[in-house]
Amino acid sequence: MASAARSPVSIDGYRVVRRIGVGGTGETFEVLWIGDDGTEGRGCLKWLHAHRAEDAQSRELFAREARIAGRLQHPNLVSILGHKLDADRPYVVFAFVDGVDLRVLRENGRLTPEQVLWIGNRVAAALHYAHSYCDGEIRGVVHRDVTPGNILVSVEGVVKLADFGLARVRTHGTASLTVESEVKGTLPYLAPELMVGGKASERSDLYGLGAVLYELAIGEPPFAGSNSYELIKKVCEGQLDGPPLGEGAKAFPAEFVALVEAMLAREPEARPESALEVQLQLEACGGSRRERRRLGAIVRETQDNLETSRAAEVTPVDLDVANQSEPRPQPSPRAEKNSRRKTLLGALAVLGMVGLAGIMMGRGGAADNAQEVENGVAVRTEVLGEPERNAPPEEPTTKAVGAVMAAPVPQTAAPGVEESPQTEPQAAAKRERALLRVFANPWGNVWINDEKIGRAPVRRSVRPGTYKVQIGDEYPEEPKYVKVRAGESRKITLRKAEIE
Repeated sequence: MASAARSPVSIDGYRVVRRIGVGGTGETFEVLWIGDDGTEGRGCLKWLHAHRAEDAQSRELFAREARIAGRLQHPNLVSILGHKLDADRPYVVFAFVDGVDLRVLRENGRLTPEQVLWIGNRVAAALHYAHSYCDGEIRGVVHRDVTPGNILVSVEGVVKLADFGLARVRTHGTASLTVESEVKGTLPYLAPELMVGGKASERSDLYGLGAVLYELAIGEPPFAGSNSYELIKKVCEGQLDGPPLGEGAKAFPAEFVALVEAMLAREPEARPESALEVQLQLEACGGSRRERRRLGAIVRETQDNLETSRAAEVTPVDLDVANQSEPRPQPSPRAEKNSRRKTLLGALAVLGMVGLAGIMMGRGGAADNAQEVENGVAVRTEVLGEPERNAPPEEPTTKAVGAVMAAPVPQTAAPGVEESPQTEPQAAAKRERALLRVFANPWGNVWINDEKIGRAPVRRSVRPGTYKVQIGDEYPEEPKYVKVRAGESRKITLRKAEIE
């Protein structure tokens, strides 16, 4: 029988709310803490895997990401709040971003041209800042992994570029903080020159952004393949799988089409000179700050849809039995594989350039959840439940570096696997669901039917019925009973004046 999954309750004084994801580098958690002034903080803690913490190079790369993120401060970059790099298991705490990444956003509905233009504008602004950043040591940072999964949109509509784990840093001396012999990135957003051993440059990032903009405009990536070799060949040849941008994105200005086509040029010299040039051209095409509000509304709606489809079951309270609900088992978390980052080892060539040296497309491994105490960092663990058996592999739904995603993507069947048809009882049960959203003013924890759900706001997919809802800090206050009907989306806000 599979062993029960474990999750830390606290890590070095940070209280763990939930595990967000597990990748090849480490685990990521949503955390809370109390500051010296008594205010509560909220962040995303990235914790290096125990076995990687024993490897000097892994520790150095992890520390480098922290150093880079700590220096870069821009409204459209995910910022770092703190770190402990000398612990036996180092960790970094990033700012909390309540939202979804572009992959989730695109899969849940097409964005308008104005929204795509604004997103591209903000990412270009973040890249321009990173590319031109200069201090006593650094004179420019190339991201090297501009993908939909690394671009986040918050519930306020703010666009954030995350994850500088693969960044190439130019220094004022001759040293580089990146191993140039390794070609790393994510297909199909990796520039062709990087696949043949070329150096990452600012224009490599512009290629990645161009691929993202193409995908947002058309609805699918520019390149696809049944395997990595086929995909690399198409990228290097410039063989689009989707329609030409001018045909598939007729709602977009002609200037936008020309710009994205230039960004996807095979030769770096044929691309725009800088991210600033891209930003200014996108600004001229349209899209404005007004799109923030609309984007925020779309993100909140997306979160609601995702929560409705996959939220844990909550049972209505039985008012005839002293308002006490029966205890329910905790949901079984699954480790999410960080499959978006793919590493290509060795120089790569296609179409008569140079012979193919080798490719390895790496997927993140599962975390070692058995260890309860880590040297150098205070850790407490609790059993969350037994993982489901025979569950199909689950694709990652959030980018868990420097951001917290509010809800995962609905699970889909693996390629080549036909899903079982939904039975009538299952369909009827789905139709009878409702959505219960609880807000607190001031903020506090939420209990539903005497079960502590977590920090407000919370969203729960429930069956029709009456629910006992409470807010509080360490302990719940007086309850409020809320009745929800089938198909209803019920929002309630509990205030101190209402429950005192």
